[in-house]
Amino acid sequence: MLKACVIGYPIKQSLSPTIHNYWLDKYNINGQYKKVEVIPDKLDDFIKNAKKELSGFNITTPYKEKIIKFCDELSQTAKNVGAVNTVYIKNNKLYGDNTDVYGIEQCISKNTKNLNKEQALIIGAGGASRACIVALKQMGFKKIIIANRTIEKAQYLSQEFKCDNILIEPISLDDLNNNLSCTTLLLNSSSAGMNDENKLYINFKNANKDIIVCDIVYKPLITQLLMDAQKYELHTIKGIDMLLYQAVAGFNYWFGVKPVVDEKLRQRVLK
Repeated sequence: MLKACVIGYPIKQSLSPTIHNYWLDKYNINGQYKKVEVIPDKLDDFIKNAKKELSGFNITTPYKEKIIKFCDELSQTAKNVGAVNTVYIKNNKLYGDNTDVYGIEQCISKNTKNLNKEQALIIGAGGASRACIVALKQMGFKKIIIANRTIEKAQYLSQEFKCDNILIEPISLDDLNNNLSCTTLLLNSSSAGMNDENKLYINFKNANKDIIVCDIVYKPLITQLLMDAQKYELHTIKGIDMLLYQAVAGFNYWFGVKPVVDEKLRQRVLK
């Protein structure tokens, strides 16, 4: 039996088992996927056992950066992001990847037509924003604005991801509304709005009428950010697709099948 899991601390909130076990059933694969809570001082022990027992594993908070030192090899995407969310094991070696970037790209591209790549605005400067920046750079956006309550964090990211062909600008979250008229994609990478806590309230009155508003938060499915955008009949994208598409590559690594994201899976995850 092929085995994989997701690790984190805490881990009870993870929906990854629902996703991967749905695909295991759908493709009639003799496999197992579960969640494993790993306390901080037991990460070394987990890795030793994983090499003996698993095909690979997913990583969530707080180990996406800490896991890097255990990896024998990193994908270029993982190097660019500076974090790993997916590991596959082969010949007793750990190979680290970051599939969040793919998840973000697919979430946006599958829900838009003729995407205007002039200017994207990312809310948040935490771990998820790093994957968002890499994804938007790969998608070909000309300008990326990073808005954060603590502007120093946005400034740090803008310097870290600085490059010649894309302008990356840090701003305070207070200046967000002043930048909406020229923004073609607004992407919330923060946890604001998760479980209806610390909701984002944004006035879209003067926003670009063709702006696309995307939220990586999927609980609730329709966040306050998306509700505010829908009041002005703006194109919105729910975070559930990012969650589902980021899981595709990992499943393929571990079980040898590239799964399809379908409506039945969406409904199962949203239960």
